[in-house]
Amino acid sequence: MTGLTAAPAARSTTTGGAVVFGVLWTAGLAAIQWSVVRYRPLIVVVLTIVVVALGVWIGRGSRLRITPVVASATIAMGGLVTLVVPLFTYLAGGWRVAAEATLLVGAAACSAALLLRHRWPGIGASVVGAALLAQVVVASIAILGDPAPHIDVWYVLQQASDVLGHGQNIYSAHWTGSPGTADSFPYLPMTAVLLAPGRWLFGDVRWSMTGWFVVGVVGLLGFLKDLSPSRRWLVGAAAALVVFAPGTLTQTEQAWTEPLLFTAVVWWALLVRRGHAWWAVIPLVVACATKQHIVLLLPVAAVWAPFGWRRTVATAAGVGVVVLPWFLASPADFLGDAVIGSAVGRPLRFADTWVIMWLHITGSAPPQLLTLVVVLAATAAAAVFIRRRQPSVDVILRITAWLLLVLNLANKQAFYNQYWLSAALIAASLAAGTPEPESRVDRRTPARTG
Repeated sequence: MTGLTAAPAARSTTTGGAVVFGVLWTAGLAAIQWSVVRYRPLIVVVLTIVVVALGVWIGRGSRLRITPVVASATIAMGGLVTLVVPLFTYLAGGWRVAAEATLLVGAAACSAALLLRHRWPGIGASVVGAALLAQVVVASIAILGDPAPHIDVWYVLQQASDVLGHGQNIYSAHWTGSPGTADSFPYLPMTAVLLAPGRWLFGDVRWSMTGWFVVGVVGLLGFLKDLSPSRRWLVGAAAALVVFAPGTLTQTEQAWTEPLLFTAVVWWALLVRRGHAWWAVIPLVVACATKQHIVLLLPVAAVWAPFGWRRTVATAAGVGVVVLPWFLASPADFLGDAVIGSAVGRPLRFADTWVIMWLHITGSAPPQLLTLVVVLAATAAAAVFIRRRQPSVDVILRITAWLLLVLNLANKQAFYNQYWLSAALIAASLAAGTPEPESRVDRRTPARTG
């Protein structure tokens, strides 16, 4: 599977495995599109099946040989699910029709293009371009058609950008008009820093979000040269899977911030793959200084030889440098908003997690310590696996997706956007994979830590 250590050779999966991937991808994303905003035991069951299947895929060391037909069908099904499954959106009339039509036509076009890969030498890059065009069009429709979505995330990010522009502290500010959070900034500071230009230049943070999403998908093109010419279509398939994932319209419209994390993690993985591991510290710092739970990546990175513990320490130090000014400006406000508030938030009965399922069944939430134990156990298991196997970049992306899935399911609040990030990283892992047991990139990767 990799030339880093004497890891066992990857097992090839059958076409049946690719079909299972397509079915679970579609079912999982259909479930989370349906989950906005409702709790259903079936949604939790489907997500549990997905996390178990992903764990088996990682643990067996299988290199999924997804076929163009399966990829094409899965992308097309994403467009159909968007139309068939209840979709949460404030778009109405022509705006909604235009957005859904763009997603359906875009998915169909990318799906058909993959079936014509033998006649189209640059199919991978072409499908990436088509998917990005569709995403920009859909995002524009969502922003213009719903200029003020009824969600606290948008109000917080908009006004935090204004506060930042005036040189004031986002952690001591109050938000007006928000239907939810009104007196806290629940993210780490890079969220505001990365999104503020969209507000300053064009009036809406979602323009920045769209731009960063484009940067993330473009990052997938960096994996093209590691794939044999006959497999470069996988990069296009990965981009289309992310863009046409059911519920992406809701993700864009609601200003959920996970595209920032997707972009940072993809570029981290790409720079490591390209042999620029010290440069990869920068996107990992950005990720960890954007949302709190990405800290789970640090134990993974520390025991993975191509990145190693020295760069992980440098990453932690970089995050400290980014966060320190806001902490020093008002320690109580920063800790209350970004640390304590995130840790002790109340369970939300419409979240689809194991904790909320327990709450609905028993009438009370399980001890929060149990969530911590589950997440720490999953992180330790992932770290031991990586330490022993030293897997390739594609497997690292899948492990990251699996860890985040476990965290979400074990949490008292988790919604479409958090689950979407895991799906996006799984898709990225397909682009990052190499069809051969060892690639020329793997053979030249230094077998050392730090």
